Amino acid sequence: MVRLYNPKLILVVDDDRSLRIQMRALLENDGYQVVEAASGEQALYVYTEVQPAMVLLDIMMREMDGISFCQQLQNLPGGDNIPILIITSTDEPASIEKAFATGAMDYISKPVQWIVLQHRIRLLLATRRGVE
Repeated sequence: MVRLYNPKLILVVDDDRSLRIQMRALLENDGYQVVEAASGEQALYVYTEVQPAMVLLDIMMREMDGISFCQQLQNLPGGDNIPILIITSTDEPASIEKAFATGAMDYISKPVQWIVLQHRIRLLLATRRGVE
């Protein structure tokens, strides 16, 4: 099956259901399409099924965390080229550095400021389009 690239499809990965619901509402209101995953493991499956344009990812999750997700995503088709924006409550430099080392392109802290998130999403998606 050939999947068509959808430049408006964003995968939101967070084990906090209320945050995923809030992100979905904000992103859809801004014209994006959203798919969700509650863990890194679930996100890998969703990624292979829908090939999103970018991933919004929490680092700290109970099951497979964001770091492990990034590491495994690198081995999937296109996984080494997808923009990953970390959205996290951790301010631990080692975790953030590890996220960048395993494929993340940027990060913002929780609680999320919507105007900052909008800007970062547009910037990362524009960067991806420039690379393809």
